[in-house]
Amino acid sequence: MHFDTGDRIGLSIAKGSETYVQNVLMTYDGTAFTAADLLWYNDSNEKSTLTAYHPYSEQGMPAEFSVATDQTSGGASSDLLVAVKKEVTPSSAPVGMLFYHVMSQLTIVISNSSSAAVTGVSVGGLVPTAEIDYSAPKAAAKSGVAAAEVKAC
Repeated sequence: MHFDTGDRIGLSIAKGSETYVQNVLMTYDGTAFTAADLLWYNDSNEKSTLTAYHPYSEQGMPAEFSVATDQTSGGASSDLLVAVKKEVTPSSAPVGMLFYHVMSQLTIVISNSSSAAVTGVSVGGLVPTAEIDYSAPKAAAKSGVAAAEVKAC
């Protein structure tokens, strides 16, 4: 529901069909995401599209994303967030972007009426790899990837 200080995103800016910046590392300082060397272009009438994602990868925006099949210690590394903001013009004001979870999250509630302890929960038949469409933003299970069992937190 929120970002923590030190969280990192990748930001790309497209001016029309041209790339202005690609995969700029931005770090959350507790109030906003900042990048030391990121500057707007000079044309205040030129509109652009901003695309951001989390978690940051030095390789750039992933075309596909895989969730961990062992999430017993948490699922944060399996959560891909994407934000797209269109028709943005340069200004000194911060640009607000709404991040969406593009992967699915399954919440499991267990009512244990027995005296036996529950030692783990796994869900089978899940395709762990998705292809990412940043224009929507959305993800779809990658065809040809075998279904797997995911160990839940």
